[in-house]
Amino acid sequence: MNWTKSVCAIATATAIGLGTVGAAPAEAAPAPYTPQPTVTVSKTNPGRGATITIKGAKFKPREQIVVKIRSKAETLKTFKANRKGGFTSKITIPRKYKCEHTLVVRGKSSKLVVLTQLFIGKRRACR
Repeated sequence: MNWTKSVCAIATATAIGLGTVGAAPAEAAPAPYTPQPTVTVSKTNPGRGATITIKGAKFKPREQIVVKIRSKAETLKTFKANRKGGFTSKITIPRKYKCEHTLVVRGKSSKLVVLTQLFIGKRRACR
């Protein structure tokens, strides 16, 4: 391909919108960073009536944390996060619960929510 054909090919590609030489795409402004909260549990398969430890981070500092079991929306515990938005707490699972449930950990003022699946008791009892 000679020089004239190369220039014509670039000009044609630019004219029909296939690209431009030396132009960079416009970049969007970065979105504000919102930290995502985290929750870990000591056991995801606790026995009925067992006590588990939950740990959380990246919630709003000193906000009320509410822990519920979703199947009945029963509040298991309420406490405050520390000054850094973290917490460690022990939760006792009521004996009346068995099989699969969702533990809901919610920051009351931030409305940040973390869901954790639990399987309570023996799996064979749930078939």
